Amino acid sequence: MPRPRATLTIEGETHAVRKATIGLHIAGEVWDARSKSSRYEPRPADVTYGLEVEVDDRSGEDGAPAPQIQSLPVLRAAGGRHPSLARLGELVVQELDDGYDCDEWDAWFGNDAPGLCGNRVVFQGWEGNALRVRWEARYDQGGRSRPFLFEGLVDFTGIYVRVKEAEDADIFLKGAWGAQDPGTLDKHVLGWTDHGAEMTADRRFSFAAIYTRKGEPLPEGYHVGALTKAAATAEREARQARFAAASAARAIPRMPPAANPHGESGPARRLFEGRKRFSLDAPGDWADVSAQDQVIARLGGISLRRGVSPSEEHLKILAVEMLIADDIAEYADTSTGAYASIWKVEERAEVRLSGARAERLVIEQKIGDVTTRLLKYFVALPGKSVAVMTFAAPAPVFASRLDAYEAIVRTLVVAP
Repeated sequence: MPRPRATLTIEGETHAVRKATIGLHIAGEVWDARSKSSRYEPRPADVTYGLEVEVDDRSGEDGAPAPQIQSLPVLRAAGGRHPSLARLGELVVQELDDGYDCDEWDAWFGNDAPGLCGNRVVFQGWEGNALRVRWEARYDQGGRSRPFLFEGLVDFTGIYVRVKEAEDADIFLKGAWGAQDPGTLDKHVLGWTDHGAEMTADRRFSFAAIYTRKGEPLPEGYHVGALTKAAATAEREARQARFAAASAARAIPRMPPAANPHGESGPARRLFEGRKRFSLDAPGDWADVSAQDQVIARLGGISLRRGVSPSEEHLKILAVEMLIADDIAEYADTSTGAYASIWKVEERAEVRLSGARAERLVIEQKIGDVTTRLLKYFVALPGKSVAVMTFAAPAPVFASRLDAYEAIVRTLVVAP
């Protein structure tokens, strides 16, 4: 039996890993908390290092192992300057033992699973287009701290750059990587995106490119899109028309409202996110289980439950930094793409909630023989953050409850 390229060891049991990747993201536009406005300049550039592990077919299911670090603090480990790729292969990135740094890493065991703390990532050199990595951490489950260890090769997916003008891509790359000679990289143009006529003129279009090590092809998961602004507008209009037609064909029929046979109805109460970036009205027949939900409790979000199995319904809403994208539509694309094996988008539309841009999606989720329907909203928040709101219910329940979910959505208030 061939030796796996990477393994994940959990509580002494070792699992072969299907795929592991590490990539870098340069954001052209950065939120300045002091001035409460966006800043667009190449130095200092906003650079994010992300590491993701896909273990097997269950990765992506709630609670299944699919470890990730969304904000690996390489800059700090390298002494305040982004390292060359050669130097990256020699770094040790260690979590600070100050009680706060764990949150900054944004590291998780998987989807709707415990956070990972005590992180230590050791880069052990390049092997082809992959880095050999040892990642140690721990997570809490059942009141116990449990060890976590990843070891093996992690494929490098390149340096992703999104900017306002095509010529700015090289400028932002050089501004971030004085230590890396651009001549050692290959540039793959991904093209233009039209973010909609409601955006200001200087923010309507963005241009993306990805830089790989010399001789490497375009990484898996990326594709070349519109090469002109006009083509991007045509692509956007065609996509909207496709979604409109698909939504009409697959619209979820409304059923008579369903009562809650397992809960007492009471007055609605106003619930606030931990940092009060948003709030909403929770009807009295929904139980607030935020404190029992490890992920939600850590991030200060809201988690509600209604009914009991097999007709149990869930609502989760939390705010996260938009690290993997520069636009709410792109964030929704990336988020749904990560679960393409178990999600089918049935409806999608651009909407506004509480004066903010948002993406509304209805999704069919299939895990084995179990079908669940999701109503998801991605809502733009100030400071390049996004509120992700998800209603989940068994398919038969969903149809009778969709109007009730939308009524809750309409109570959402986003702080200015």
